[in-house]
Amino acid sequence: MIREYEKGLKLFFKKNFQDARDQFQVVKKESPEGSPISLRAGLFAKTCESRIAQASFSPKKVDDLYFLAVIQTNNGHTEEAISLLNKAQGQTPKDDRLAYLQAVNHFRMGSREQAMGFLQESIGLKEINRTLAKNDPEFEEIREDDDFLATVAWEK
Repeated sequence: MIREYEKGLKLFFKKNFQDARDQFQVVKKESPEGSPISLRAGLFAKTCESRIAQASFSPKKVDDLYFLAVIQTNNGHTEEAISLLNKAQGQTPKDDRLAYLQAVNHFRMGSREQAMGFLQESIGLKEINRTLAKNDPEFEEIREDDDFLATVAWEK
């Protein structure tokens, strides 16, 4: 079973998720139930299923693009998130969620000016984003920065 499991791993790391899934399912089926190799093969098979589903998912709607961008952001895939957000903003340029998530991702990439621009835009579109930004751990390192404070300050 070890050789079959290793074959599945090789396929997985070559991003051949369908064949890897099939290989892991065989390992899981032929291994004693509850054994470490059976459990790991099952986890890899589920991961392959997820990757296959992601590959076949081609988001076109703004909400789909946004939620996929959130997932990419949470997984640390900043450039992919920005690309998805750009597509979504092409369809709906006045969406505060898109602007706010752009701010987060641009800040992560070190593009502070762009991040502040997107943050200002998101606050202009929906006032609640001011409060969100003040408390968002993503902006912790610039919480006392003059530009940030000016951006999130309440207007009089």
